[in-house]
Amino acid sequence: ANVSRIKQSTDLPVAVGFGVRTPEQAREIARVADGEVVGSALVDALERLATARGAEALSVDASDTAHDFFANRGYAEVRRNSIPIDNVWVSNTTMTKPLARPEAGAGRSH
Repeated sequence: ANVSRIKQSTDLPVAVGFGVRTPEQAREIARVADGEVVGSALVDALERLATARGAEALSVDASDTAHDFFANRGYAEVRRNSIPIDNVWVSNTTMTKPLARPEAGAGRSH
């Protein structure tokens, strides 16, 4: 209902992406929105892969708009960064998340 109302008030494409984790959710959103964003599912997959490969932590340089997304997923601030790009200062925050150690023998078939 909200997506339909938003689409009526703009000619811009409307994408939805909070909590889209399954193909079924993406298909449902695709029926009403112009696009779906699957950031949570992508980060979940990266965290699982990094854990399986023995990484101890992941880090990200999060934009200001993505900061809360990563903070809510357990990433902690390490430092604030600012760099000039074409005479405009752009800022982000380096954040890191420790990963759980895989259990001994996890993922091995016998």
